[in-house]
Amino acid sequence: MRTRRSSLVCVAETGWVLSLSIGQSCTFFFGTNWEIDHEDTRMVELHSGDAIMLNGQVLHHGVCNLVSDSSPPFWIEAQRDKVIPEHWMRFNLQIRDASSIS
Repeated sequence: MRTRRSSLVCVAETGWVLSLSIGQSCTFFFGTNWEIDHEDTRMVELHSGDAIMLNGQVLHHGVCNLVSDSSPPFWIEAQRDKVIPEHWMRFNLQIRDASSIS
């Protein structure tokens, strides 16, 4: 992981990534260039429960920003009940192809 342009960016070196978003919605970018405003870069809004699959070895990707007040009711309730820390806005579960790692 590394920080670039105030966004947390993840670099996959082994290929395919399946990503599941839970919690607050976000704007997710992907493309062949790190520049968010590059003509090849695409953006999509991901909501809680959304999954995206991409080749992380080919596509640069990351979260540009979070969407305010977009947490699902179960997330807000879990924060209120102190199951999830209040400062956690979203959780992302990633499953990566690690078959090339020996």
